[in-house]
Amino acid sequence: MNITEQLLSSNVSNFTKRKTKVIKSSRLADCLGLKKAVDVTIKEIPYRLYNEIANGQYDDDGRINPDRMVDMAVDLVVEGVAEPDLRNKDLMEHFGVRTPEDLAVLLFDNEIAVIGEKINELCSYEDVKDRVKN
Repeated sequence: MNITEQLLSSNVSNFTKRKTKVIKSSRLADCLGLKKAVDVTIKEIPYRLYNEIANGQYDDDGRINPDRMVDMAVDLVVEGVAEPDLRNKDLMEHFGVRTPEDLAVLLFDNEIAVIGEKINELCSYEDVKDRVKN
């Protein structure tokens, strides 16, 4: 059976599944008055969206803009955190914020960069590039 035939007989839902991973948030635990770090579920971001977010760190001259790097990390967290749902309107209203980005910053604050890195690792597009090349 060639690759085209294999694709035609495959389960399409296998191609839309995204990897997930549970990580720990000490900040959420501290804010909730808990002794143990809280589970946060992150998910793989589709390549096009990931690329769009990553390109947002560059200025019009193609140089990395440090201010935009912060925005990129927040955007990665908003798109890559599955639980808690940062787009949940009740959660945003409860915390008095208007956007998922504001909620991400409020909830995770100094953990934003670390969570963004973990989402980046989960997406592992550099790893994929190496595997495809070989």
